Amino acid sequence: MVAQSSTLSGLKAANRSLRAGAAEQDSRQNNSAEIQRLAAENQELDRLRKDQDELAQLREEIADLQVLLPIIDRIRIENQDLSARLARRRDSETSEEFFARVGGMDDMKEKAFRIKCVNNLKNLGLAARIWGSVHGDAVPSTFLEMKAELATPKLLLCPSDTARTAAEDRTQFAPNQSSYEFLSPGAAEFDPQEVLFRCPIHNNVTLGDGSVQQLGSNVQVVFKGGKWITERKNEILN
Repeated sequence: MVAQSSTLSGLKAANRSLRAGAAEQDSRQNNSAEIQRLAAENQELDRLRKDQDELAQLREEIADLQVLLPIIDRIRIENQDLSARLARRRDSETSEEFFARVGGMDDMKEKAFRIKCVNNLKNLGLAARIWGSVHGDAVPSTFLEMKAELATPKLLLCPSDTARTAAEDRTQFAPNQSSYEFLSPGAAEFDPQEVLFRCPIHNNVTLGDGSVQQLGSNVQVVFKGGKWITERKNEILN
């Protein structure tokens, strides 16, 4: 009887051990399945981020084309007219008139560059505000700090800036690869009157609300009241 009781106890212990082992194996399998699921989700997230970057770049290129197409059409018409004039060898057109026409084409090209510069500054303002939306509505301290929000490092280069070249990688660029001045880095908030970025070539500026202004010759950027703002020159003199 004692032997039977001992055997029964052993069987019960073995049964508990087997159950515990089976439960542990199930737990390991569940953990493995969870790890695989998380890995798959991370891969999908990386793919979505890549798709988002490519979409943002495509949108930028489409915006550039929409700006440039009318100007290209005008230049094409101008070239056709010039070719026709040269073919007919009209003596009525003086050399001064000819070079004035060519100069007009240069003016159209610079106008296109100025518009592209405005588009760059709008994208920089948008990137800064997106970064700020997850960092307490503060302004980033550097261009590199908001690298994830920049679709391409080409946004940091004004098309009229021939002294610099765009960075190859948006995550690795030096301050000297940006045409634009970052006037309010690390500001505590996005003040609509404060200038965030400025193009020293065209005197275009991005304000804290994300808008871009093309300042005329009678308006300049000044440091006043602890921040950079725009002000008319006659107001400064008064």
